[in-house]
Amino acid sequence: MLLTATPFRGKLEELYYLMHLIDPNILGPYHTFVNDYILGNKADLKDKISKVLLRRRKIEVGGFTKRFAKTVRIELSSVEREFYEETTNYVRREYNLAMRTQNRAIGFVMIVFQKLLDSSVFALLSALTKRKFLLENKFHHIQKMESNLEEWDLDETEDVEEFVSGLDESVQLDLQSLKRELL
Repeated sequence: MLLTATPFRGKLEELYYLMHLIDPNILGPYHTFVNDYILGNKADLKDKISKVLLRRRKIEVGGFTKRFAKTVRIELSSVEREFYEETTNYVRREYNLAMRTQNRAIGFVMIVFQKLLDSSVFALLSALTKRKFLLENKFHHIQKMESNLEEWDLDETEDVEEFVSGLDESVQLDLQSLKRELL
């Protein structure tokens, strides 16, 4: 039995995978599902899933029970407090930088990091470890590019020299930014 309170937004692909969790054979292979129901007759799909799907709307179920939220305060150890403060400072610094440079994706990552800090230290450490790995790879890639640039013989035109000096400047800025974030 699968129970979900997630609203169904009408995406048939999502429906296929939910049904597949219940019974992998009910809708057949994905390519058949696409041909028969997405490209074919959607009314047949409704008949097919009605045997295993019971859908209720909020109006049919009625209201929800009243929620009682209770905040439980806990005291952090000095190590936990330091970890919390350092992580929050990192998130704030990187989020502000992301907003200044209009890098919304990194801004979003920082928001997720802060939420993870508030809910699961294990998940946060895993996410930070992955981020560090990605940043180190980027750092080494930029260093390698910079090393390759130094080996090129670019005496041919001034345009190439201008390009390389501009690139070198941006590489230095990226390296500085990466070093700061890695530390």
